[in-house]
Amino acid sequence: MNEPAAEYVHTALPFPTISGKKTIEVCRFDSFSKYYAFESHRHKFDIVIWATRGLGAQCIDYVEYEMLPGRLFFVRGGQAHQLKQYAEDGWVILLNEEALRNLNASLLDNFYRRPYLDLKELSCETFMGLFSLLQLEMRQQEPNVMMITNLLNGMLLCADQRSSFLSAIGGADDRFSMIKRLKALIEKDYKRHKDPDFYYDAIGLPGRRINNITKSILGKTVYDLIQDRLLLESKSLLSGTSLTVKEIAAELEFNSQGYFCRFFKKMTGITALDYRAFSHSENLGRL
Repeated sequence: MNEPAAEYVHTALPFPTISGKKTIEVCRFDSFSKYYAFESHRHKFDIVIWATRGLGAQCIDYVEYEMLPGRLFFVRGGQAHQLKQYAEDGWVILLNEEALRNLNASLLDNFYRRPYLDLKELSCETFMGLFSLLQLEMRQQEPNVMMITNLLNGMLLCADQRSSFLSAIGGADDRFSMIKRLKALIEKDYKRHKDPDFYYDAIGLPGRRINNITKSILGKTVYDLIQDRLLLESKSLLSGTSLTVKEIAAELEFNSQGYFCRFFKKMTGITALDYRAFSHSENLGRL
């Protein structure tokens, strides 16, 4: 089983990359931890992480989550990620764009509200059985990519606990499609366009309709999503660069440093400078 090599690019947060040309890398915590220091970073690929024994902790988009046996995490490319403590044992699957194209996208929608799912006992046994088959295929001299993808889809299906939720909201496929488009638009334009009306016009639906969808699936309005993205980038720049608060305000295209400072204090309860001071402390994941 190959181990991933980390390569860092000088950005606000470092970007480790998958080594070689493999679409999927599988490794245990003990080999993965050799390459990833306990610092905030972002991935250009997506990661499935779960512990099989012991307890650990990690931060995803600066929110701390407990790592428990049977808890399946999905960290999307571009998200801020920090491993604070590895569990005693567990596995990591790294997926590049080609692998993601072949996965059942609707199964990944499980992770919209939060980045993890807790496997039930029966599902966990099936999940581990499929994972054993995945490991066997990965050891082949020429692994069958389609078989690996189908096994991954089966593993995600084991974790699928959305059925009652989706039946309650109805028309889920169209709604998830709209949300994906909305999040892509926010990612592209959150600095220039902080007013939800821009996104309503771009989607071509009334604001009330769009907000009803985002609240039913994400628990947030479009305004909340824009604010969250701005806050995420603010935290990244404060903790991962030496830019001044004034320079960060300009980078995020706030009208003034004062406006940015009020925004940050309102969202976090502390000042931007205090956050920077705490950015390498144990309290970071709780802010």
